[in-house]
Amino acid sequence: MKEKISKKEFKIVFSLGSVFTLRTFSTFMTLPVIVSYGGNLKDSTGFLLGLAIGIYGLTQAVFQIPIGMISDRFGRKKLIMVGLFIFITGSVVSAFSKSIWGLIIGRALQGSGAISSAMIANISDSIRERNRIKMKVTIGINFFFIFILAIIFSPIITYFVGLRGLFFISSIFAIMSMLIVVFFIPDQKLLTELKSQNQFFKISMKNIIKNHRLMKLNFGICFLHILLISDFTVLPLTISSKGFLPIEKNWKLYLIILFLSFMIALIISTALEKTKKIKQALLVCTILFIFSEIIFMSSFSRFFIFSFGLQIFLIAFNIMETLIQTLAKKEYFLQQKYIAMGMYYSFQCFGIMIGGILGGWLLEYQGIHSVFILCIIVSLIWIFIGLSFYYPEDAEILDLKVKELNNKRYDLNLMKDRITSEDVIQELLLDKKNENLRQNR
Repeated sequence: MKEKISKKEFKIVFSLGSVFTLRTFSTFMTLPVIVSYGGNLKDSTGFLLGLAIGIYGLTQAVFQIPIGMISDRFGRKKLIMVGLFIFITGSVVSAFSKSIWGLIIGRALQGSGAISSAMIANISDSIRERNRIKMKVTIGINFFFIFILAIIFSPIITYFVGLRGLFFISSIFAIMSMLIVVFFIPDQKLLTELKSQNQFFKISMKNIIKNHRLMKLNFGICFLHILLISDFTVLPLTISSKGFLPIEKNWKLYLIILFLSFMIALIISTALEKTKKIKQALLVCTILFIFSEIIFMSSFSRFFIFSFGLQIFLIAFNIMETLIQTLAKKEYFLQQKYIAMGMYYSFQCFGIMIGGILGGWLLEYQGIHSVFILCIIVSLIWIFIGLSFYYPEDAEILDLKVKELNNKRYDLNLMKDRITSEDVIQELLLDKKNENLRQNR
């Protein structure tokens, strides 16, 4: 019999989901408009605008895991509040900046408030094991809709209030998030042994790095966001400069294309999960990226062909991101999963950083075509990595996890502050599940 989500669990998840929504929406709102509107700032260049986009990813990547670990020691709620305050500070600095350097500093501060790992850990602390997957899937779906809404509404909002107003709105959303955290999110039990926590971190990092499949997936999500950010460094500018649509009407194109890409990607991703043709799907998506970049380079005067290329790109992006997330989560061993998730988000942020900085530099010194060539090169690198990718069946993954558990690779003394009795039961049940899978072969 399945247990329903309790009122307490629903309250916590709804509150954290609201914070996640407001914070993520604030982050993505700036993506389509920084290059278009930031060009009016003093000392602005294509490279520095790209740096303003990418430096957010850099500081996110640097602080993601450390903030998650510090939250183990001092409490999730406190660190989430501190992260939101830093984000507000960065938003205000960006709003009042009259030069590109002020915007870069503000964006760096925004990224320094890296609270994603602390929020995910809070969900895991507060929600029973049997309900965690449902909650995280819900937040994952929510993430995509936030991205769609931000991309659609950002040009409209910026047209009326300007880039400065957009950052003020981000500040207001962050203040609302702080109020939600204060009144609706409870404090969690703190870890008491810092030494054992550090030892656990070192052991986990070593084992994660040794997992070649997981590391390839981490590089995959990094490459994926290099493509996304590099392209969106130049695509909004291309749409308006080539006379396709004025920037305040870009949302019409985004609305249609994003909706179609989501529906198509959802159907295809569901089918791929059943067929298990994961490796082939990743390679096909990468080939579609190359095809879309070629379309971008050759369709400057053809709006419908350009739109078709953007549609292909976003379909491939959504499918690949879904598959990479699914594969990565299956690789997480129970006691490592929070650190593994933190590393995954860090690689994602590094992709944002590299995409923004390289895209901006190429835009300034080599022109728009060079950005699309960069994306083709990144795609070819991923094809090379993907050809060597081996993804085992679920039964093989269970074999590996049970073997690690039976070999006592993990010292329970190092994990006593992180593990619950329910977690232990779930891990021990792997042996039984594994045996059942063998019998059904």
